[in-house]
Amino acid sequence: MKIHRLDTTFGREGTNSGYMILTLVCAALTACFPSAGIPVWRYDQAERLVDEGVVALREGRLADAETAFDLARDYAPLAAALDGKGCVAFQRGDFAQAEELFREAYESDGTYDDALGNLALVLDVVGRDQDALDLYQLLLEQHPEAARQRNNRAALAFESGKTYVEVEAELAKAALDMNGGPLEKNLEIIGQAGGRRYGKESN
Repeated sequence: MKIHRLDTTFGREGTNSGYMILTLVCAALTACFPSAGIPVWRYDQAERLVDEGVVALREGRLADAETAFDLARDYAPLAAALDGKGCVAFQRGDFAQAEELFREAYESDGTYDDALGNLALVLDVVGRDQDALDLYQLLLEQHPEAARQRNNRAALAFESGKTYVEVEAELAKAALDMNGGPLEKNLEIIGQAGGRRYGKESN
């Protein structure tokens, strides 16, 4: 049984690899600190292009999104542009390329933790469950407010054999932070599955 996965910052819902809902992963821009020798206006232009790429990504215009992210990198070395390119690869089903780009984004800026959330979801999708769980755990230790990653970790843990009781509290916390939506559906799904698993009726 597959449970709803969530993106890190915005939701264009779709399906992939049998998941009931698997949303496109892409991170919002974090503050940029210009490198020596690169004018601030180039960073401003790069940020504008990343924003355009995100809009195109949300609308399913993958070629336009990729062009915007590529051009952004021509202006300034933003981790968000690499992350965006990883999102394009992910949406196309090229998980190996997505993983490479998400890793490169984080390696280029060790403060850009959103790329790790995206990487964790890729690892989850391709079946590297323990690697994904470890990465979700690392993210939550650093960012306990990361409701989407909390949801994804709990969903994966349940699918990997954890009990309803073990994951219910985590999903409830995430649902509270996210004001419901797909997370409330997750609680319902695991409640029903938990009832079947232990011979009980779900509420």
